[in-house]
Amino acid sequence: MSLKGPSENICPVIYLKDYYALYQEGMSIEDTLRLIGKSYLSAQNSIRFQQDIDLSFDHMKDNLFLCVVNAEKNQEMLDSIPSEDRGFSSNILKYGL
Repeated sequence: MSLKGPSENICPVIYLKDYYALYQEGMSIEDTLRLIGKSYLSAQNSIRFQQDIDLSFDHMKDNLFLCVVNAEKNQEMLDSIPSEDRGFSSNILKYGL
């Protein structure tokens, strides 16, 4: 899951597998969501924005990954970025460390 506020340029990715396992082991949904929220805030506080990022393909290529998004729900974003239309979904490239 990735969460991005309207005024933010970057957002952390939170992997839910471990949280789901805690929920399955008996943690309440409220406590599970609180833990996810704490992880989000921790990630937000640790993000370091670099002004001089090398955006060349050669520098970024090893950290690119394909992301499939719902085309209808993400149409506004898809209008402003390169994407591959697959009908109900679209493929986009994302960069991650």
